[in-house]
Amino acid sequence: DASDTMRERVLREARALARLSHPNVVTVHHIVEAAPHPWIVMELVPGTSLQERLASGPLSPRDAAGIGRQVLSGLTVAHAAGIQHRDVKPANILLRPD
Repeated sequence: DASDTMRERVLREARALARLSHPNVVTVHHIVEAAPHPWIVMELVPGTSLQERLASGPLSPRDAAGIGRQVLSGLTVAHAAGIQHRDVKPANILLRPD
C-alpha cells in the first residue's frame, strides 16, 4: 500500500538524518514510529528562514555567498550519507541570528 511505502521512506530518511552531525544540518533528537503517522523530534533553530530574510530586501554578495557555502556544506554531508533533500528553497533554509 502507498501509505506504508511512504511511511517506511519517511522513517528510513529520518534514521539517516539522525546519524548526521554537522553545524549546518538540523539535529534529530528522536524518531517516534507511531502508527499510522511517524513523527520526528528535531532541534529548534532560533532565527528566521531565508525566505523571511529576503522579504526585507536583497542580500549583499558577501552574505549571499556565505549562506550559499553553508547550505552547500550541509547538503554535501547529507548527499554523502545518501540523503536527498528534495525541497531546497528559501523557506526551508533556516538562519541563526549569529
